[in-house]
Amino acid sequence: MSARMEEVIAFSSGEHQLTGILNPGDGSGGKNPRVGIVFANAGARGRLGSTFQYPYYARELAKAGYPSLRFDPHGIGDSEGLIEAREMQGFYGMLQSGLFVDDLLVAIEAFRRRVKPRRIVLWGVCGGAITSLIAAAKTNLVDGVVLLSVPVLLDSAEEEGEVIPAGYAREYLIAAYGKKLFSLEAWMRLFRGQSELDTIWSYSVAIAKGSIDRVRSGLDPRALVEQLKRRLRRMRAGRRRKVTHDADRHPMFNERFLTSLDRMIACHHPALFVFGEGDAIRWHFEEHFQQPFWQDDPAYAELCDVHYLAGCNHLFTLREWQDQALDIARPWLEKLS
Repeated sequence: MSARMEEVIAFSSGEHQLTGILNPGDGSGGKNPRVGIVFANAGARGRLGSTFQYPYYARELAKAGYPSLRFDPHGIGDSEGLIEAREMQGFYGMLQSGLFVDDLLVAIEAFRRRVKPRRIVLWGVCGGAITSLIAAAKTNLVDGVVLLSVPVLLDSAEEEGEVIPAGYAREYLIAAYGKKLFSLEAWMRLFRGQSELDTIWSYSVAIAKGSIDRVRSGLDPRALVEQLKRRLRRMRAGRRRKVTHDADRHPMFNERFLTSLDRMIACHHPALFVFGEGDAIRWHFEEHFQQPFWQDDPAYAELCDVHYLAGCNHLFTLREWQDQALDIARPWLEKLS
């Protein structure tokens, strides 16, 4: 298997044959590489990644000597199997609950047998990130995870307007779209439906909700009291670490996220988190994980690195954002090796 030459491989997961692409790391000279990477399915696009970034990541990382495997789980792309028909919202809920974890575990084993890396890292975007984390906690073959836009709430995209701070939403819209008000091309993109209308709507809702809340708070002292009570409850929740039935826990909080990360931490395996600065998922992560849990356990700060990319969206759509993610990941991988 020569350097830089991608190879199609197949392996079995249960009754299904799965298909993947193996990228050897340059300069390995036939020796066992220090670190190998397995990319986890990011949704409905399989081994391509959410915005076709997995092939780019794999090829760029191969130049630095990191072999990798990207594959289609069952029912996706070139792999066998079927996925029960349902709306995309339901599909992503299944994905966040571990739909493709077994396939990923099989892929890890196939990659280990074929490449024999000394360490294995899982890399995922969005649904692929939570799949990576859940799978990493179920095997002793994984030494670290790279998690881009990892959701902590099940099907969390529905509540963007509830979590984005109004002040930040206002600044973000002005910075990102203010100058486009005078751009003919920007208006043409809007009319063609090529603008990120969901993002614009979510941030506009956050601004409106923040304004309404401020008016209500100014007129009704009881609202201020309720805000203080909520903050006190969150502080107490931070001290009552990991109480599964905590009444203040968000009803859609994904317990698999917390239990899987804690298993990684217990094994002293690191996690790299990267978010788009304006991504609503970032606020879910901060409000429902960092605030109630992070400060209560120094192991999180020791083993978890968190980075935010200015202007970046949820799917790391632009090549410059993908390059920034790689710039963050390379030194992290070097330390791991």
